[in-house]
Amino acid sequence: MIDPTTVKQLALEEARRRAETSDWAAAYRSAQPRDPVMVDDLDDVERSYFIVDFRTAEVPTGRMIFRATTGALGQIAGIAGSQVSLPPFLTRAEVLAVLDGREVPVDGQVKRTITIDAGAVRIREHLGWQPCDQSHSPLQPFYLVDVPGEPDPIYVRIDGTVFPELTTTSAGA
Repeated sequence: MIDPTTVKQLALEEARRRAETSDWAAAYRSAQPRDPVMVDDLDDVERSYFIVDFRTAEVPTGRMIFRATTGALGQIAGIAGSQVSLPPFLTRAEVLAVLDGREVPVDGQVKRTITIDAGAVRIREHLGWQPCDQSHSPLQPFYLVDVPGEPDPIYVRIDGTVFPELTTTSAGA
């Protein structure tokens, strides 16, 4: 497993290179990276990765994925032209704020709705991702949130959208 500090350095070096090209300048020229976030591939932990969110004046402008085992650059995304921002990449604190007092349907033995108490839930250390109806891109992973009394986590995509489960019913997922 590569160290997050090394991943951040790799991301900075890649951003500097990209900032010199017209295709990526808007995304990376003035952007600063947040700390890398570990994402477990929910289908195969050997494919886990780090995602680095870049910000320009607190606005998300770029993202990079690095393999957790080697540090190799994977996918990259960034704003272009008139695009102002990438979708949000919420922090743990922002996820708790999104969840607090929210009603979420859950599928247990009986389908029902629960109200989330942000003070009682636990956000797992690593984010998670798998191809599914709720996210076709590893650039859009999920916070896995354990709720007391519930056997399965709820999923909060990094843009703040909440899902009681991940499904794979549509084509291509």
